[in-house]
Amino acid sequence: MATPRRRVAVLLALIFLSGLEPACKEKTKEEAGGRPPSGALPPLEIVDGVAPSAGAPAPKVVKIDQEALDKACAAAKLPAPPDLTKLPPALAQAIHEALKPLMAKRSAAAYGRLGHLYRMAAGEAKDLLRAAECYEAAKALEPQVFEWPYHLGRIFSDRGSTERADVEFGEAEKLKPDYAMIAWWRGQIELNAKHADKARIHFERYVALKPEDPWGYDGIGTAQLRAQNFEAALAAGQKAAQLRPNDRWAHVLMSQAYARLGDTERADQERKAAEALPQESPESETLGRDPVELAVWTQWPVGIVTVRIDSLLAAGRTSEAAVLCEAVLKDHPQDESILTKLGWLYLRLGRAEEAVATAQRLLKNKAENVPAMELLAEGYAAAGRREEALGQFRRLTELEPSNSRWQVRLGEYLAAGGQGAEAMQHMLKAVQLAPDQGYPHYLLGILKDRDGDAAGAKEQYAQAIQVAPKMTETYVALSLLARREKDAAGAEHYLREGLKNAPEAALLANALAWTLATHPDAARRKGAEAVRWAEQACKATQNARAEYLDTLAAAYAEAGRFAEAVQAERAALQRATGVGGAESMLEGFQARLALYEAGKPYHEAE
Repeated sequence: MATPRRRVAVLLALIFLSGLEPACKEKTKEEAGGRPPSGALPPLEIVDGVAPSAGAPAPKVVKIDQEALDKACAAAKLPAPPDLTKLPPALAQAIHEALKPLMAKRSAAAYGRLGHLYRMAAGEAKDLLRAAECYEAAKALEPQVFEWPYHLGRIFSDRGSTERADVEFGEAEKLKPDYAMIAWWRGQIELNAKHADKARIHFERYVALKPEDPWGYDGIGTAQLRAQNFEAALAAGQKAAQLRPNDRWAHVLMSQAYARLGDTERADQERKAAEALPQESPESETLGRDPVELAVWTQWPVGIVTVRIDSLLAAGRTSEAAVLCEAVLKDHPQDESILTKLGWLYLRLGRAEEAVATAQRLLKNKAENVPAMELLAEGYAAAGRREEALGQFRRLTELEPSNSRWQVRLGEYLAAGGQGAEAMQHMLKAVQLAPDQGYPHYLLGILKDRDGDAAGAKEQYAQAIQVAPKMTETYVALSLLARREKDAAGAEHYLREGLKNAPEAALLANALAWTLATHPDAARRKGAEAVRWAEQACKATQNARAEYLDTLAAAYAEAGRFAEAVQAERAALQRATGVGGAESMLEGFQARLALYEAGKPYHEAE
């Protein structure tokens, strides 16, 4: 007689299958392994596409009869392929090759390979169902292999189908009880379902399997915090911090536990300790601990793995992309494209010295590698190694004297260091080399403005707007210049002109909102309109910018909406606290908050 758990698994499987293609519903173990109907896949070619501009290289594109491919897969009762013509050529070709053996004879390995590729091609969560069909077929052929239900668990977890995910993870755990990540995922599922006690049991299992990994204690602490067992949550956080002192979440846990226990001094200490540590991406931490998942992506040639890396970057998953690059380099330690990607990823993640080391590694293989030289210059700059950065930027201008990009970058770096006269020379050279680019004109305008040449600055800003009318920084610079010249109407005019050309620009919306809310001249203040622009800026940036929330608070206050002003200013303070470079704003935020709590708006001084 089936156990209740097994009946749930069967029911969930039937629900899932009812939403798939008929071919998947009919699939049995015998059918999955049987010989499909005769038929061949249409040929796939990689051909030259249309060049984006005159003189530019033509991109490679996929040419295939997609309708014939769909029919061939349907006749063979294989999961429907995505449109290969819309995929990167390397990935499309790999999928085409993976389909071929399944047209002749079915095997779990072949289904799994195709499932991995379908996951890589998935643009949206719903596209993952193609991969799920492949893993279902593989599981039917090899029910004793834990990877198939594990991959299904990952897919359904990504899709938000947590009940089905837990069923699959449960099957995987029975087959491979010592694979710790299964316990971790099941703990996360129970946390999301607000089942703190069940979550704790799974995280305790993770700790039993990986006692030196702080992650399990982080999970236990989170579950105990949810269950309001604050002493136990504190103990788990302390154990995680003991195992890894730079574990940010351990300090967050301890801060929250101390706060709930009434120890505000220690809570504040732990909060500050957490804020001082880098915030690691949960995805990157997961991927680094999950060799089964990592193998899904690293088993392919570099050209195909690059597709996955680029998709992670497009989704903003920078840390995860870096972990994947590091894993690929274990098998391909000298691959120039992956090393270069990893170096720039390190820079984006604030890991400047690692970016420098990666650039040096590239230059050791090829001395005049221009992308590596640029990476080295930017790495030195980010690491505060000023003289080395300047030397590298100068070397780039000598190596490619007609490249305006190096002139601009060297000029920027010199200007940032207070060497305005030399910076001006390089920016003038950049404008001569690239008169049709807005950014050099804008930067030259900034330098002239700093030098007291307002007329020269306006001329360069006008040139920048002419060639790049959507470059929002230029309008802000013109507005600030007009304000310094006591031209209030001009300052507002430039911001409105910018919004005509770039109506969705958060920078301009925020600047106009601040002007309309805080101008010292009451005749120029328009509270209701300021609120509209400030709300637009905050919405466009998902309330992530402290200074935009500060503007929103000022707009609410000018409109007489003081309760909302207080709420927005507190949100600004919360965003700014502990953020590098934002501490200088805190004093102003706190002063304005006091005004709003007293029912008074904030206006700038004359």
